[in-house]
Amino acid sequence: MKTSGDVGDLNISGGPHNEFKIEVEIPKSCKLYLRIMAGEVEVTGIRGDKDVELSFGELTVEANPEDYAHVDASVYSGDLDAEPVAISKGGLFRSFEKQGPANIGFMPMSEQESSC
Repeated sequence: MKTSGDVGDLNISGGPHNEFKIEVEIPKSCKLYLRIMAGEVEVTGIRGDKDVELSFGELTVEANPEDYAHVDASVYSGDLDAEPVAISKGGLFRSFEKQGPANIGFMPMSEQESSC
């Protein structure tokens, strides 16, 4: 985990190829930029903009319109679900992009409670 100012960068590589589970907790109010090669990914409980890409697998994004100004999610091969905005797609090269009404101010990391 590398941090610089109010930005955190977490890179994970290697590990087992089957039944490998990672749970990462971040501040509830943040801008999320996430890139994952493969797996089952759930993004929930985040109030803020989300930019999420999954190459292969199943991507579920909690995207309540009152909680973001912009959401962009895509999967190259697999399933993409975002129930609050009625998105459910499967197959190749699936994506969605939504604008929301939220204008969320973000607190510096030092002022938020989190565990990473």
